[in-house]
Amino acid sequence: MFGAIIGDIAGSNLEVEEILAKKSQSKISANIRRKVLADSYDIFDSKGCATDDTILTIAVADAILNDGNFEKYIRAYGTREEKLGKDNWGRSRFGGRFVKWLSHENIEPSIGNGASMRVSPIGWAYDTLEITLEMAKQSASCSHDTLEAIKGAQAVAGSIFLARKGKNLEEIRAFAERILIQNLNLNLSELQENYAFNATTFGSVPQAIYCFLISNNFEDSIKKSLSIGGDSDTIAAITGSIAEAYWGVPKEFRNRAKKYLKEEYLKVAQEFEFRYGKKEISNNFTK
Repeated sequence: MFGAIIGDIAGSNLEVEEILAKKSQSKISANIRRKVLADSYDIFDSKGCATDDTILTIAVADAILNDGNFEKYIRAYGTREEKLGKDNWGRSRFGGRFVKWLSHENIEPSIGNGASMRVSPIGWAYDTLEITLEMAKQSASCSHDTLEAIKGAQAVAGSIFLARKGKNLEEIRAFAERILIQNLNLNLSELQENYAFNATTFGSVPQAIYCFLISNNFEDSIKKSLSIGGDSDTIAAITGSIAEAYWGVPKEFRNRAKKYLKEEYLKVAQEFEFRYGKKEISNNFTK
């Protein structure tokens, strides 16, 4: 679960830059995006923070630890955070559609990536792939009841399950392609040049999984996901969630991420990992 949290923190500030560029109809150059690939680049930017990706990931973990009612916990966490007002950049803490959902307003079915960004605890909590996929569906459908959003959540949770069970990259790729019904033979350089902000499931989840598949270690996966731009915090959260299960999270990164979490959220995250396990390494490494 900390893989998702770290990715969210790492992408939080970059996402704002991507959104501002989109609003001004300008384009962030590939060279600027690629700066995150430098060895000297620190993924824990001083302006970064834990966003809705982290908040709702912890909500899903809390639901699993208790009665399994995903909607109840997602609504409770979302409502509590929304009442706190604007985020660090003067924006709503959640997307407009999700805020309406919190208020029980009538809304159109969502194909957004929100169900995929928060699903990582499910990849750790269950003993079979079949149950994992069913729980991913349940966690998604309370707020994102479309086939696209459900498939995205299942692809992410199932990939985490397979990674923690020791499956190799090609096996994980084949699974994700089958669930998404989409080829993941993308091109990193082309994404860095041309990828634009896209918060839909099929416009961001395949890209996030692809960045994991071409990575060499946990940090490399996060940096590659950041380098394509777009919905950076969510993409990096998804990439990081799978990378954690496959590569493990460096102990230093986990400790640094803890400082971004409220005490009550950190308590839930640590209790979840105590019950369901974690994959931690002393240092980054390449398989």
